[in-house]
Amino acid sequence: PQTYATIAGLALLGFAGSGGLFGGNDDSRRVVDLDAIVRQHGVREIALLKVDIEGSEFALFEAPQAWLRLVRRIAMEVHPPYGDVDALCARLRGEGFSLRLRPSSTPASAVYLYAERASVTAAVAA
Repeated sequence: PQTYATIAGLALLGFAGSGGLFGGNDDSRRVVDLDAIVRQHGVREIALLKVDIEGSEFALFEAPQAWLRLVRRIAMEVHPPYGDVDALCARLRGEGFSLRLRPSSTPASAVYLYAERASVTAAVAA
């Protein structure tokens, strides 16, 4: 398995709800599938997943994701205008997470969601 120092550059990933490109001003970056990273680098646990993707968090968690079984904690900025916060919470609770929510002062419409569970399950199959 790779160490955090070896895969630290993988911490910044683009996410697109559909398609496969994250557009920039003059360039495009390839979106990397987190399941592929987990398999390629032998990741057995994701200690903390920080999610701040400006409303796309609902699309990220709406479908089952194999990598989610490896996540121990999540710190996420949730934007209620873009999706159903209750459904997102239900999804994470269904995966075994206990949740805490607190309002954000900046932006005022956001909510901070903290999720944690005692253990993770088996690694993603190759």
